[in-house]
Amino acid sequence: MSNITFQYYSKDDQMKNLFNLFSLLKSDGSKELEAKEVSTKEALFALSYKNLLIGNLQFDNSNWIFEYSNDFKNQHRIRPITDFPDLDKQYQQSELWPFFSSRIPTKNQPMVQEALRKHSEESFDTVKMLEMFGKRTITNPYVLEVSNY
Repeated sequence: MSNITFQYYSKDDQMKNLFNLFSLLKSDGSKELEAKEVSTKEALFALSYKNLLIGNLQFDNSNWIFEYSNDFKNQHRIRPITDFPDLDKQYQQSELWPFFSSRIPTKNQPMVQEALRKHSEESFDTVKMLEMFGKRTITNPYVLEVSNY
């Protein structure tokens, strides 16, 4: 009987490996496309549905923060997002929640490759990818837009 060994990679290790592979891609044969998992800038996004501000997503250089708006808390038509059931809680964690990360397409899609080639001098971290591609998704009706501080 032979021994079979399975190697388990944590989600963090898997993401690091993905970004390391991506950093090897060349846009024009001479410039490397740089993808970083961790952003070095702060960002604020507004999540809305029609004319209602659902909440704000913020990145503060180390953590993602989501909080419902007062307008959303005071309405009773739309239910809370499944990942964020408590209207009064400020959600905070180091990784972007799947509700938002699902808006970021894989980097091997043609539209993403084209955008990366056009902006080859920039680094492409989660914040930048969310800014570029996260406005709409087919998985829910909400709109995510970059907001000013």
